[in-house]
Amino acid sequence: MPLQRGSESLLKIEVTSLAFILRRSSNRNITSANEFTMRSLSLPSTIFAIFIGLCSPVANGALVTQDLASTQLDAKASTGFALDVDQDGQVDFNFQTFFSNDAVFLLGFDQVKVPFGSANGLVIGAASADGFPSASLLIPGNVAGPGNVFSAGSFDTANLYSSDPFMGATGNFAGKRGALGFRFDSSGVFRYGYIDIAVNDINSLTPFDVTLFSVSYDNAGGQVTVAGIPEPTGFALVGIVMLASLLNIRHRRPLREATRDKFGVE
Repeated sequence: MPLQRGSESLLKIEVTSLAFILRRSSNRNITSANEFTMRSLSLPSTIFAIFIGLCSPVANGALVTQDLASTQLDAKASTGFALDVDQDGQVDFNFQTFFSNDAVFLLGFDQVKVPFGSANGLVIGAASADGFPSASLLIPGNVAGPGNVFSAGSFDTANLYSSDPFMGATGNFAGKRGALGFRFDSSGVFRYGYIDIAVNDINSLTPFDVTLFSVSYDNAGGQVTVAGIPEPTGFALVGIVMLASLLNIRHRRPLREATRDKFGVE
């Protein structure tokens, strides 16, 4: 049956209203779906961001290492060395060596001082009342950080190794290679690190000589864990094995040649 004019108008209004309602419903569903997706992703994303932030090297600073090129300090010549850890033009630690071996008085020492008025310090086992505490020898896995005990700035002289007729031999670095932990003031903030160092003992061909290999520190003030440090004995053993192998090869060649010439066999 044909629609009347009023009914036709009413139908158009209803169709238009239905289309508007469907469009709003569709938009609302899309919006709800987007919100659901964002909410679903927000928690894992936040957790991931926190995890990345905690694991990021920037958050804990970065380990800065300076190669000291195996600097040798000759104790017989009383050779010293001024170490600028962060290379800002300010000396942070002064290494001093000395050895005198005469018929009357045998004296040798390897020690570290800091500039006057400085709060810099070396890791020590315990505070010393005589101003000459023994520096601790750190090994891989040990840390240098706020939890350590440090020498008292310019009031203390840290002892690496010393020997004299009255006190005998003292110090933890005699004949050893290890890490010398430290703290130093950089722009009003303590930075922590360690020096890869070796000290010859009194029975060495070059007694009390010191070798400085490298210095490492955390540039954000965090604690530093000592990395692997080669053992001098390890290098010596490798050298001995290689030398023995070469000598063995050289001795076997003449014998092999003589056997071949005489018997015609290899």
